[in-house]
Amino acid sequence: MIEPCRTAQELITWFYEQERRKRMCWEDLPGINLVSGPSISDQGRWETFKEAVFSMGDGSLVQASWTEGSTEYQDSDPDMDLWEVEAYTEPVTKYRRKKGAS
Repeated sequence: MIEPCRTAQELITWFYEQERRKRMCWEDLPGINLVSGPSISDQGRWETFKEAVFSMGDGSLVQASWTEGSTEYQDSDPDMDLWEVEAYTEPVTKYRRKKGAS
């Protein structure tokens, strides 16, 4: 049984102490909730780069970034990294066709 990590720093410390940093099975880590993702952050010829954000018990946030093979036959070392992040809001300007414009 894995002891629950309650803060982002506890999870990051635990993760980097593991013998091999492989992709985690988040369901095995108690107290961690998915906030965003997993989503594709970049695409290469042989690898797909993914990321996700998780919420810890104390409300702190952790972002995970890893790679996967771009095809079902392409092996790839997950090469996962974790770091603490914070949420922020950014205004976005969008444009739409003006009514009556040709």
